[in-house]
Amino acid sequence: MSKSKNGSEALPMQTAGKRVDRARALRDVALAIVKRDGQPQEFSGGVARMLVASRDGLKISYRTPFQKWSSDSSQPAPSYGHAQARQRHPGSLAYGLDIWAPREVLNVEWNDTGEFQLVSYAPGAWEETLLGEAQQAA
Repeated sequence: MSKSKNGSEALPMQTAGKRVDRARALRDVALAIVKRDGQPQEFSGGVARMLVASRDGLKISYRTPFQKWSSDSSQPAPSYGHAQARQRHPGSLAYGLDIWAPREVLNVEWNDTGEFQLVSYAPGAWEETLLGEAQQAA
């Protein structure tokens, strides 16, 4: 291992392809957990709904194109912020999964045609926690 600028041991750099493969594998593990243990939660004042699982310091959120946006007419009219939240970023794919431990450590998106986008990934000890959760359920 090489030394970083501050003198600590630096982990070897992963190639972009290996990072994407690792992120995809972690997504698959987290997806199984959130589908098994997740509870529906509303965000942005009820504008967005996601399936969320929280365990052992990890929070996993999963969004699909099938989760309904609130249309309750008894609620106050949405604000400009709500309108912005409803607009999907042009580059967003249909499905998304985020993991926090406690900060966001993985953000991935994918669609039904196999396209996969690694938005952000911060390797760390949270990966072992996630894999341990998956093994406990098996």
